[in-house]
Amino acid sequence: MIHISAKYCKGDMNVHFATYAKGGKCISLHEPNGELVCRATVCLPDHNLQAGCVWLKGWGENEGVPVALEKAGVVQLIPLFAQSGYVIAQMAKVL
Repeated sequence: MIHISAKYCKGDMNVHFATYAKGGKCISLHEPNGELVCRATVCLPDHNLQAGCVWLKGWGENEGVPVALEKAGVVQLIPLFAQSGYVIAQMAKVL
């Protein structure tokens, strides 16, 4: 369990790891009762992704989540970005 402080995601959260159908790790945050709070990652199979890394969503309801995950020691943000429609995802190494 980690403590998250982001715009719409605050408090103690469980971090869940899964795999997208098209490959790549998926990170989601859940309340202690198991309720999904947010999916922190996005699957971008057409963009090159370094081994052990994910694309993080930092827009909309995920505003502040990438930085909060880094502060909690879950990921290390990497200054590489990918366009996804009208938004930009940031690469992060899963720790």
